[in-house]
Amino acid sequence: MDVIQTSNRQVDKFGAGRHGFQAGVPGVSLATALSPTWCDGVQQELINVLVEGGLAPSSAVLTQVRDSLRRLFGGNVRTVTSGAGNLSADDAGDVYVDASGGAVTLNLPATDAANARPMPFRFFRTDASANAVTINRAGVNTIFNGVSGATSLSLRSSEELHLRSNGGNGAAGVWRVVNGAFARSLAGNGWQMLPSGLIIQWGSLSMAQATTSTTSDVTLPLAFPNAFFTAFAGGNNIPFSVSATPFVFAAMLNLSTIRLQHYYTASGVNVSWLAIGR
Repeated sequence: MDVIQTSNRQVDKFGAGRHGFQAGVPGVSLATALSPTWCDGVQQELINVLVEGGLAPSSAVLTQVRDSLRRLFGGNVRTVTSGAGNLSADDAGDVYVDASGGAVTLNLPATDAANARPMPFRFFRTDASANAVTINRAGVNTIFNGVSGATSLSLRSSEELHLRSNGGNGAAGVWRVVNGAFARSLAGNGWQMLPSGLIIQWGSLSMAQATTSTTSDVTLPLAFPNAFFTAFAGGNNIPFSVSATPFVFAAMLNLSTIRLQHYYTASGVNVSWLAIGR
């Protein structure tokens, strides 16, 4: 669109070439005249904002420009406290989830819900309960977590998750994990979840001197939700030069437990372990 160009405009009102309007003075001068070209330009610029956000122009709604911009740039804020619910394009933005009162299931809008334009969603879980929070795709859209397309994601305690749609339709529609402060517990025995869903856990414990061998079962700080890939262990106080070669190793028992075993006759062993799964 252009600035007003009618003959009685106020020239350079807002700077060189940026003309504006002037008020009329009764009996002296007329107010700046409108032109069809300028009025059509203003109208179509605003209508294009609505259409870009997937809104049908309506005289009954006076917030459509705002609503469309919120859709496109993620300016909405919503709080969810319990149960199941459907998110729409008008929720694009920040979604705060408090599952302290029970499990929460959220269904994403179709990836093309905002006139096939990308939409951002930022999820923030505010509670520390063990209740599940699940974020589902719509229809045959997928959620890409860095490795493969998924149908849903879990939002764990105190986790932050950023998603952005590609605006595609149906099977071509993808929500991508953009960024997030993924769930973690950075303690001595702790864990970290990565964007792909991979979980790394670590810890240590002291094991007694062993003349043959000794074992100890360790409950992981977080039970792996889906699969246990591998576990490692090592003794961190065994000197390099020993008369008898010691060994320390770890074995997977189930999704929540590993078994540590060592053989070292000289003294007890401080065992550090690492477990990987998803």
